[in-house]
Amino acid sequence: MSYGITPIKTNIKRIEQQILNLSEEHKKEYIEELKDLADSFSDPVIQIITDMLNGKDFDPQYAYLYWYIFERIFLIHGSSLNNSEWYPTNLTEICELKELKAFDLQIENIPTPDDFPIVLSCRSENLEKLRTEVNEHISDSSQKDQFLSWIDSCSYGNSNDLVLYYY
Repeated sequence: MSYGITPIKTNIKRIEQQILNLSEEHKKEYIEELKDLADSFSDPVIQIITDMLNGKDFDPQYAYLYWYIFERIFLIHGSSLNNSEWYPTNLTEICELKELKAFDLQIENIPTPDDFPIVLSCRSENLEKLRTEVNEHISDSSQKDQFLSWIDSCSYGNSNDLVLYYY
């Protein structure tokens, strides 16, 4: 089985500030947007989403699921980027990029999965440092060019961050 990277351009800080402070109407909208995740997982997805949006404690047994939920939330507030050069991929060079932080979501007590997905991100204020690292560490020219295009895409607009899902 091969694994690849799914890049997302989004505003993490805005999501962190809003997600646990939603009105009842906005919670219903989120649940409606996310309910199709229930088709992909056997766990009680709708209840987990509802509990999360209502500020209940995160359940460590569903650590992986929270990050798939957040993937969809990142996409609601952002967009996916072309990953044609990054599937399949090896994480060796990616792990050399120190500006990519693992599971960097400032929401109290959100558990991290022990397997997949692996979630890496770079906040907008660190994108230029990441650009330097990509130029130094990514050896494949097509992958490097595409990664730099992700940084370029995130550099335009309103505090766009780069989030990478590896699965």
